[in-house]
Amino acid sequence: MLDERYLTTVSGLSDQQRRELVRYYAQLDEERRVYAHWQQRTVFKHLLADGRATPGKGGEANYVALLLAIKTLWDDEQRGAIGNNSALDRQPRPRKPRKQQLRDALEKRFMEALIQLREQEQLSWRQIAVQFKKQFRKQVSHTYLKKIYDERSPV
Repeated sequence: MLDERYLTTVSGLSDQQRRELVRYYAQLDEERRVYAHWQQRTVFKHLLADGRATPGKGGEANYVALLLAIKTLWDDEQRGAIGNNSALDRQPRPRKPRKQQLRDALEKRFMEALIQLREQEQLSWRQIAVQFKKQFRKQVSHTYLKKIYDERSPV
């Protein structure tokens, strides 16, 4: 069941304002709609971080996030910012592929631990992989750990 009180409280928008934003969304071109949904993720993350996305209200919280993202587009358009370095014109920062992020984390934070486990404690690569999962909450295959170790350490 829809909780309109939650929508009003979290979004700060009245029922009429929400309807206006939905009409505005319907008139947007596809690029701006996609941007609104991209922005929705960011807003939803903030709602989660602030504790405003309560359990059992996932649908409403997601809808509020979309409404707030649409409101940002609306505000940009009202200020005449579309086409003048607005939020829509700024592209999101490109993300590193998942494997590269893991590799960077291993090299920066965990390389000393990897060397210590291998050389001082004489653990096998499989044991080190299990240790990484327990201690650092990073699931890494034993072959990948060996590959990184061999690349980083002089033979």
